[in-house]
Amino acid sequence: MSSNAVREESSKSVSAATATIFSVQNGTWTDASTWDLGRVPVAGELVVISSGDTVIYNAYSDLVYGEVDVEGVLRFSRSVSTRLKVSDNIFVLDQGFLDMGTESDPISRNVNIEVIFVLPQGSAYIGGPQFEPGDIGLWVFSGGRWETRGQYLARTWVKLGQDAVAGTSLVVADHDVSDWFIGGSVLVTQSTNPLPKNPEQIVLENEVRVITALNLLPNGTTEVFLDSPLSNFHHGTGQERAEIALLTRNILVTTDIIGVNESELESFSQADRNGRLFAHTMYMRGSDGSVKYTEFKYMGSFRALARYPVHFHIMNDTSIGSTMTGNSVWYSGNRAYVVHESDGLTIEDNVSFNTVSSPYFVEMTPASGGGCIAQNSMVTSPPKDNIFLRNIGVESAPVSSWNSLNGAPPDAAIFWLDQWLYQTFIGNVAVGAHAVSGAMTLRSGGFQMDERCQVFIEGRQNVSLWFDNEAHSNRTTGLLTWCGNCRPDDIVGFHLWKNGVIGFWWASYVNPLRLFNSRFVENGREQIRFWSIATHTQDSEFIGGGSDWTDFFSTAKNVGLTAVAYVANPSPDWPSRIIRSEFSGDQIHWSQNHNTCKDPATEFVIVGIKGCSSNYFEFLGSSF
Repeated sequence: MSSNAVREESSKSVSAATATIFSVQNGTWTDASTWDLGRVPVAGELVVISSGDTVIYNAYSDLVYGEVDVEGVLRFSRSVSTRLKVSDNIFVLDQGFLDMGTESDPISRNVNIEVIFVLPQGSAYIGGPQFEPGDIGLWVFSGGRWETRGQYLARTWVKLGQDAVAGTSLVVADHDVSDWFIGGSVLVTQSTNPLPKNPEQIVLENEVRVITALNLLPNGTTEVFLDSPLSNFHHGTGQERAEIALLTRNILVTTDIIGVNESELESFSQADRNGRLFAHTMYMRGSDGSVKYTEFKYMGSFRALARYPVHFHIMNDTSIGSTMTGNSVWYSGNRAYVVHESDGLTIEDNVSFNTVSSPYFVEMTPASGGGCIAQNSMVTSPPKDNIFLRNIGVESAPVSSWNSLNGAPPDAAIFWLDQWLYQTFIGNVAVGAHAVSGAMTLRSGGFQMDERCQVFIEGRQNVSLWFDNEAHSNRTTGLLTWCGNCRPDDIVGFHLWKNGVIGFWWASYVNPLRLFNSRFVENGREQIRFWSIATHTQDSEFIGGGSDWTDFFSTAKNVGLTAVAYVANPSPDWPSRIIRSEFSGDQIHWSQNHNTCKDPATEFVIVGIKGCSSNYFEFLGSSF
């Protein structure tokens, strides 16, 4: 879209500025000679950085400007802290460059940037795949470039290095995090089962505190001193340990709703979720840029499709080489990091906390209707070749008790994958996916591989790479695959512990994944629930002892593996295999939900309506 076309569309918005000021030469924002009116911009004006001009933004001001159009270069100062407030859109147009730090010239830790969208209460966003000028945010159009690069951090989150008891104000991180910000906010994650006694009573123990001091110890761990004591115990020894994550960055993009204290919208009550009508950012096809070491707090508009805190939107191959690295998104109204039909992105070392809907979302557009209708039904290219490396997501909730975004899945997973083929996931952690409609809600797993949404590319090997990922303390499942008639794929080194109901819900029908070298510990009801034939589990460990309640599948409180009769292995030619795996701690290591067949013809069907099919499992070299 051209600059004139964008401005024409924007002028139709009720929030469009009534006066315009243009840059006429290179200079600073606060220098009157930079502008055509011979003065600096004033509140409410539409500010245009003209093509060919470079303007240095050097103001720390509470003036609220109108729209800002970047046709030239708007470069934030590297020497002084700045604040930019707008009541309308920021447009990065063709040949425009919004420079909030680059890889070669970042914003150093002694300089802060704040970009604040000031919105009226009840801002009604239209949402959807197209440009809507009334949906206030930061839009990067084709030919435009937005770079944001704050202070480099060696690690944005780490595991605890020792137990943190309730009442302590000292937490030990198991790596050097001495480069974190004194005065910055940190998150200490839950390390218990969120459904300890009752499947309908969730207990959340993720805690936010402020750093008062840091002390690097000789063994390479770091003492993190907090402004107030922790309320809960957090495990920091053994293989099942909580995490500590830094939420603060020295670049902040946020929303200020007039007359509202945004901190009062931080719970997951329906009223608070309804109030999260925040601004958004969007890269569009043909644009360029990366988002690094930047904080997005109070961003993403509730119930508005495609209005997310950080969003690469239907970029296809034009996003190849872009990155989302070292960022934090917290108290979001709508997801966090969205890869929508975009290719070749690296999503690395990011943090999310307390988001409405799945923070990490690999999205595809359906041919018609809401959600994915059938495999290969997409009309656009599937997202591919994206790498998710060492990200953590903590606490997500669905839009409402029973439904989600109109036209999107009713999800609350931390990592939600419309398309999981051709993606790479290494070292990611999902904590606290928080469905509110009951413990058996499917869309509350830490990792969710969606049903019917896979698009296969002709002539290409259909694989995804999964190594050393982890899910704990999620309300229902740690990992949920709901993919019928999928092709074989390998998952290696998954660590699933203390999830509310199930470690791995393995669905559905024909999903011949191969699971290797994985560890399941004290997941609430079951370590694995099989809802697929021809599965393969090898060299894995199952340690029970998670819940103190039962459900409709069994009267036992702890089960290692459960084979659900609705989907069974009806032939010895298609068995599920459990190879060289170890079981301990469960009341029942192996359970099969099964009914007697009254009609011989029903014994050999994969999906048994009456749940009476034969069911063949092979146990080879396993110990109980």
